[in-house]
Amino acid sequence: MKKYVLITVILCLIALFSAINIASANLTVTDAQTAQAVNSLITYKSSEFLSVLDSTDEIKSISVENDELNNTDFYKVETNNYLLKLDTDDKNVTGIYAKASDTNFTKESTESEAREFINTKYEQLNLPEDYDLVYLEKIDEYTWEADFQKKYGDVYNMYEAVKVFFTPENNEIIALTVFNEPYENNEETKVTTKEAKEIVSNELNIDSKIISEELTIIKPNNYFENSNDKDLHKAWVLTTEDNESIYVDAINGDVIGGDCINE
Repeated sequence: MKKYVLITVILCLIALFSAINIASANLTVTDAQTAQAVNSLITYKSSEFLSVLDSTDEIKSISVENDELNNTDFYKVETNNYLLKLDTDDKNVTGIYAKASDTNFTKESTESEAREFINTKYEQLNLPEDYDLVYLEKIDEYTWEADFQKKYGDVYNMYEAVKVFFTPENNEIIALTVFNEPYENNEETKVTTKEAKEIVSNELNIDSKIISEELTIIKPNNYFENSNDKDLHKAWVLTTEDNESIYVDAINGDVIGGDCINE
């Protein structure tokens, strides 16, 4: 069953990457010499990243594509074993997706080995220096997940992060995605946990007992009322014993959304 979980994660990530709309099949640069120079730079940078992955893959294609969700262009580099995604400005890697994964292992890595492996790879891939490793867990017999996030004061931003699935046993990164949505309103927390609970009690018809609270950065949604707000908010996430979550803005006390987990 655990191998099926890994296969599902890989297929979903590759499918997500492949679903991004293709803007053009080739580099869209008018000057031929400039196009050749850019192509050479992308090839050089991609070779550097591939060397970190211990891969000697030859590059099969380079194209400029568009991420419709974020309305940004990126370079897509394809080899026999990987799909790489590079930023069009600084040419740093923003996505790595292995086309297949070796599951023929003879031992399991310890947590300390997994931590050392991913910290080393993170640095070698020139990923953001101001992100902290906030999550490291094994998701099946050999596969680990690591999340690096940027901190704003007393909270981490899950939308400005690097998420990695990897197997230290064969020195492999299965999938890596860089999320880059900064938190703009970095204000001090003004609403306490007690005040947030009182707001929920007074404004919402929720009788279930609140069993946990977490201060985080989150996006509003339409769980309680329609909203077109797409900004990130510092908020209290209050969870009830019925597995319902309520988001209360930690700056102004507004209820900005929620969620319900059905077990």
